[in-house]
Amino acid sequence: MALAEPDIMELAGNYELPAERLRALSVALRSVTAAELALAQPELTPARRKAGLKKLERSIDLISMAQEKLGGASSALEEVWLLSPISLPGTPNPGTACVEELHQARAVLEHCRRVFEALHARGLSTLPGAPDQRKVSDQKRTILCTHIFNLWLELGRPLSFTTDPISNERTGQLINLIQDIARRLTDPPSELDGDAIMRELQAFKSQIV
Repeated sequence: MALAEPDIMELAGNYELPAERLRALSVALRSVTAAELALAQPELTPARRKAGLKKLERSIDLISMAQEKLGGASSALEEVWLLSPISLPGTPNPGTACVEELHQARAVLEHCRRVFEALHARGLSTLPGAPDQRKVSDQKRTILCTHIFNLWLELGRPLSFTTDPISNERTGQLINLIQDIARRLTDPPSELDGDAIMRELQAFKSQIV
């Protein structure tokens, strides 16, 4: 769970929330505390695919070169009689075993090259790339706020807030709960930008109207 049990009990008391609902929220928020968050970035797909295909093409070229070298080695060995260094009758000749392994290696390379060529022909290669950390942060904020907004609605509470006339800070039970949970999920403890929360709230309300 994202929240520790003492945190859940403290939040339940401070905001008059059912502890079991907060435990369910804690499970739902595990992705917010995860080190990595899967994030689709379609705008990067073409460049990543192009780079992936280029690397795959280079690998195919290197495998072809390796095949050529191993083929030369096999051809040379066809004219050689490898004597066993072990004179005991019935003992396998390690040289002969290596020749067989060489043939197997050539077969493996041929198989891999054909598979890679087929993948390259169909454009089935891309680079993973690191996600944009700013987008990851935005996505985690959206997940956090959306789950709390849903909890608030399920309990029949209004999605409202107040604005401090002096500091212009967003306050109210809902906003305070979001910030309280955000502090518990971050290290070091930190709050969300108030304007960002407002944008999340506006987007959320637009979906339930």
